[in-house]
Amino acid sequence: ASILSYGFDPYISNASPYHGSVFAILSSVCKIVAAGASYEKIRFTFQEYFERLNQDEKKWGKPVSALLGSIYAQRKLNLPSVGGKDSMSGTFKDLHVPPTLVSFAITTIDTEDVISPEFKEVGSYVYYLPLTDDIHGLPNLDEAKQHFDFIHQHIVTKDIISCYAVGFGGVCEALSKMSFGNYIGIKVTESIPFFSKGYGTFVFESKKELTNPSLIYLGKTIPNQIILEKEQVIFDIHDLLVANMKDYDKVYPAYGTNAFSFPTMKVKEDQNEKNIFEYPYERVEDVKVYIPVFPGTNCSIDTKRAFIEAGASVVVDTFCNQTDKDIEESIHRMASFIDQSHILVFAGGFSSGDEPDGSGKFIANVIRNEKVYQSIERLLKRKGLILGICNGFQALVKSGLLPYGDIHQLKENSPTLFKNDINRHISKIATTVVASTASPWLSSFHVGEIHHIPISHGEGKFVIEESFAKELFKNHQVAFQYATIDGTVESTSNINPNGSHYAIEGIISKDGLILGKMGHSERKGQNLYKNIPGNKEQDIFKNAVNYFKKGVNKK
Repeated sequence: ASILSYGFDPYISNASPYHGSVFAILSSVCKIVAAGASYEKIRFTFQEYFERLNQDEKKWGKPVSALLGSIYAQRKLNLPSVGGKDSMSGTFKDLHVPPTLVSFAITTIDTEDVISPEFKEVGSYVYYLPLTDDIHGLPNLDEAKQHFDFIHQHIVTKDIISCYAVGFGGVCEALSKMSFGNYIGIKVTESIPFFSKGYGTFVFESKKELTNPSLIYLGKTIPNQIILEKEQVIFDIHDLLVANMKDYDKVYPAYGTNAFSFPTMKVKEDQNEKNIFEYPYERVEDVKVYIPVFPGTNCSIDTKRAFIEAGASVVVDTFCNQTDKDIEESIHRMASFIDQSHILVFAGGFSSGDEPDGSGKFIANVIRNEKVYQSIERLLKRKGLILGICNGFQALVKSGLLPYGDIHQLKENSPTLFKNDINRHISKIATTVVASTASPWLSSFHVGEIHHIPISHGEGKFVIEESFAKELFKNHQVAFQYATIDGTVESTSNINPNGSHYAIEGIISKDGLILGKMGHSERKGQNLYKNIPGNKEQDIFKNAVNYFKKGVNKK
């Protein structure tokens, strides 16, 4: 994989552009090393931004000083810059940008070696690896290279399991942010400068005791707290997290306030629920999947890969719309491909830019075309399957295929997908619970099973009237709901991120042949989301292919 980082401190650069460049480069390298990569093949690109220079010699000295600092650091580290961009127009009247050289560092890494900065286990050893400066306040880059090798060696051998490149906020910032992810803190038994800037230094967690002449042992990891033993101070991690997010939430809140509330619920298995699905015709050896690519579709590659891994053959075809002839030919091809396929898939994306007035309408209009819909009808009559993910789910709902199972004239009370309650795009890992197994798509799951699935959408709020929702639940058409890690379904935005009514993430048609969901189940693979625990494999693709190849009986 590729790994990219940056480094820049405007306060250092304002005091000395030379030092600012050196520390920017050092900081960008340290972040890459802390993530698990070797520093030896890093390449840089620099973004430079300075005030308007005119004929002022003193002002011209600032970019020259920054350039010299960058050359010094590159020569000491034996690492080159291969590109960059500069601007000398950072002036408006009497306002000037600080001397700016942002270092972007990039290299490659074996994904097996990637680690993240949050503390992983209670009882681990935590160390601080400082770096000395020379008499001019410049970091000892020869010593830094030795530290890079030490860190990388112990990450590769799996001794170091989390690492943080210390920066502007010093060790205090490092320990706090390392504690947030898993609510694992540390009992610090050593007294060090906690608030000093620490560019070039590291805090890391190790499974075993390590030795290095420069290492300072800080203490062991503990649950829920950060304790500074010598200072006799105890911090609750939750309180630190609230304090850390407080100011940012005023500008860019992490969570919104959901408009629709409902009682907390737990999904329950229904003994009358149909969960045995057998393809009623001759078993299929070569299961054919068709994925049309519309303007704005951007998930077809991942979706294709998921079906190929599941054992299917996949056709991906672009729907062209530049001219009337393009559209006519695309409609003809689409109908033909559907007739030749067992599975029709509408992948995620932003069809026609989601404009105007909501997403998925372009695809829905294509679905409503007579030739296309007749092919869809024939597919469903021969018990074929249809899937819509994210933008594809929106299209299925706005065409009526979900939840009705056929092209339906939508009414005022028809379910729909609307903009998220937080009023912005959401991209995160969401926890969902299986609420039904009444579909070939869901046949290997059990009700109550938990998955952690990527979501990425601006209009994922499922809106439905209460009476209609009761009907969906009664018919076992609610496939997935947003939930806590123990399967509790709640209305709060930290659990139900888009504000969906009854936290509905995905639904199926009454016959189970059509599935639509907001979560990107296709975004899966080895070493993805390594810092997210739990089940990240929701293999609806294998379930669908097996339905045709052998039928899938729930065991």
